[in-house]
Amino acid sequence: MDKQDNNIDYKGMALALSFLIVAVFLYCFPNYLKYEISSKVVAIILSVIGIMGLGFELNRINNKTKGMDDVGLGLAFFVVWGILYYYFPLWYINIFTLPLLLGASFGITLGLLRINIILFENKDKVITNVFIIIIQLVAVVSSILQILQILKFI
Repeated sequence: MDKQDNNIDYKGMALALSFLIVAVFLYCFPNYLKYEISSKVVAIILSVIGIMGLGFELNRINNKTKGMDDVGLGLAFFVVWGILYYYFPLWYINIFTLPLLLGASFGITLGLLRINIILFENKDKVITNVFIIIIQLVAVVSSILQILQILKFI
């Protein structure tokens, strides 16, 4: 009963989206946790977890479309690195956060390469694969935009 007719378990995706919804709520009501800074920190943490979870769950929906989990994890690392670099632009902190940037670029690149390989693997279903990948990328990019709005970058 936990799985739908097409063998997709939506609990993980619902959990990832719940993290993102609570992050938006904290962004809209910054004094919910008494202090604005605590609400922002919790919203950022929830957003990063939501992005990573959404990447993993989007990858599980269609087992043929690999790479979204890598992109989601890479983007989450990139967001954490960007936050640390923005608030602490000190050279010695940059040295310690360099592995985050390396992991972010590795995850994003690996994911995009896997998506590219899957996209052109079966030439009969290229349009279907492109449509699925576009939907998955839009979900991940919208999560990133949400974090940038929380940080007031945009």
